Amino acid sequence: MSILKVFFQAFLAGGIGFFCCITIHELGHVVFGKIKKWVFEYIEVGPFIVYRDIKKYKIKLSLDVRYWGGISLLIPRKITDTFDKDFAFLLLGGPLFSILFGCIVLTFGVIMNNINIIIIGTMSLGIGIICSIPVPIRTGFTYTDGYRYYRIVSSEETRTEEVNQMLVSLALYSSDLIPYEEIISFSKMEFDTAISAVYMHYLLYLLAQKKEDDGLADFEKEKVLKYMGLIPKSLRKQIILN
Repeated sequence: MSILKVFFQAFLAGGIGFFCCITIHELGHVVFGKIKKWVFEYIEVGPFIVYRDIKKYKIKLSLDVRYWGGISLLIPRKITDTFDKDFAFLLLGGPLFSILFGCIVLTFGVIMNNINIIIIGTMSLGIGIICSIPVPIRTGFTYTDGYRYYRIVSSEETRTEEVNQMLVSLALYSSDLIPYEEIISFSKMEFDTAISAVYMHYLLYLLAQKKEDDGLADFEKEKVLKYMGLIPKSLRKQIILN
């Protein structure tokens, strides 16, 4: 029974710890975004979504498991010449908060000789390190925070791809930030991977649907289908086309 009890406690600590660690990670993005005066829209961890409704914050449940691993959205008040630098700064918030939280919790866990606290601290530290190193690891359609940051600061080509993907994502929530005609011009971009191509064309497809631009929606749908066979099955399941 003692072995089962230890296993159960470790499993419980792992589940609760993962939820806490992802929450801290996403809060890091939120805090860094607020430093740049971006407007908070929502944060989702597990089935819980905290979102802004005019001037109030509300909580709701989501059954869409695609985003249970953590996602947050902040929107700049306007697009300026420093947008790429501000976006890169925001990306750093998650990993830095994870590492800081992990170091603090791990230290307390060692001092208290508590395996559950050590597990949580190690988990957060691991998430922070993995998300900060500039290697091409994807978490779904996008790369980890660290590699996205590296792509923004390393070359004009990769910076343009990352920034434009973010701009289309923002346009889905705030159509006033950038002219629609400029956004749809991103469809002519060249992409370094099929995954990036599918992601951009899918975002443009969703935007065209929102704008009731049937011609563009059909065009982007064809582009998505063109590259669908070249991406992993797990990602194909996340694409919903009408």
